[in-house]
Parts: sequence; structure tokens; C-alpha cells
Amino acid sequence: MIKLPTETQDPIFDIDHISMIIYGQPKIGKSTFCSRFENALFMATEPGLNYLKTKNVRVNDWNECLELVSILEKGGHGYKTLIVDTVDQLWAFCTEYVRKSRKVESLVDIPYGKGKDLASTAFSDLIARIVRLNMGMVFVSHAQMADVETTNGKVSKFLPTIPERARAVILPLVDVIGFATSEVTYTPDGDRVEKRLLRVAPSSVWEAGDRSGRLSDPLPLNYYIFKKQYLGESAQENNA
Repeated sequence: MIKLPTETQDPIFDIDHISMIIYGQPKIGKSTFCSRFENALFMATEPGLNYLKTKNVRVNDWNECLELVSILEKGGHGYKTLIVDTVDQLWAFCTEYVRKSRKVESLVDIPYGKGKDLASTAFSDLIARIVRLNMGMVFVSHAQMADVETTNGKVSKFLPTIPERARAVILPLVDVIGFATSEVTYTPDGDRVEKRLLRVAPSSVWEAGDRSGRLSDPLPLNYYIFKKQYLGESAQENNA
């Protein structure tokens, strides 16, 4: 039975219930960052975890993704965060499932242009089930440079590589959109120094965002610093 609230809810900062997408170039450290989440389970839709210490389930198609979520829905597993690595391939599994189930060569062969609608519905339904798991959820994606229309005209911007329909499901859902990138500087002696960073502030150059308002930008691509800032613990000290 629904009851109207009588008190104002305080902000909730719980790293075990975070919703986030992290994207960036290959091998910059996205999966390493995600592997530091406590009691994390990877839904590994792509290879690339062999050199990381993780608990993961390698899924090879849409039905296996559904099966894994069904197992998690039963509870009692002890996992706190589900890492979908990558969400790009999750969408690819979904579209392939719809294509095969309709026995067509391409989604565009489904009458009345319904192919992408069917894929969007199936994808949205699974993401909704993941949300209801009451776990943290982190979606991993690659990065691409794309032209985006703005009020000031067209600009080139880094975006997650997930297709537009999948992006329309994921981006409004998550609390943090993190762009993993690198910055190169040189010492007075001419030595090259590369820093791996996580950008969380919106920019005309990349897609990013932070609903918590606690994360500095940029911050090191380091889970432990990210966690302390998100929880409000010694943020100034961590930036030193």
C-alpha cells in the first residue's frame, strides 16, 4: 500500500548501489577500475579479463545473459555489484536474438520498421530487471568521436560506442557517466608523463556527468580515490 512521506529523505551515498557507465579507449584501465568494486560479478560479454583477478561469467548470447540475470534474481549469492563488460556487446546480443527469432537477415527486414523497436523493448526489459536486483550496476563501453548537434551548431564529442537506442536507455538511468582518458605532460627535463584520468563533469568535448556532486574533475582513474570521494571521505587529501 502506497503511503505519502511525512519526512524528507536524506541523500543516499552507497557505493554498493551505485549506477554508473564508464567508457574510454581500449586498454586504458576501465575493467581494472571496475574489478576493485567489493564483491563484484562481471557479466563478461567480451574477452579481456584474463589478466585481472575477477569473478566473472562469460556469456555468449542473449539467452545466457537472461539466464545469468535469472540466477541473480533468486538472491543468496553475496554479490554487491554487477559489471556489464561491455554493454556494447550486450546490445549486439539483443539485436542478434531478435533477428534470429524473427528469422530475418537484418532488423530492417522486419515489417513496418519494428526491428529496432523490438530490440529496444527487449533491451529495456533486461536492464529493468538488472535495476530490480538491488545491486550496484556498472556498464562498460568503448569511446568514439562523433558529431553532435547543439544549440551552437555541430561539435565533435567523445561518446560511448553503444548505439543510440541503447544509449537512450542507459544514460538517463545512471548516476555517474565517467569518461576514462589520459593526459600527457612533460617534465622540465623533457620526460613524458602520462596520467590516466576519469572525467565526470559535462563538457562540449565528452559525455560525462555526476549526480552525486561529490566527485572532482578530473580525478585519477583509481577506484579507491573514486570511492572515497563518492562517500565524502577525505576528498581533498585524495587529490593531493
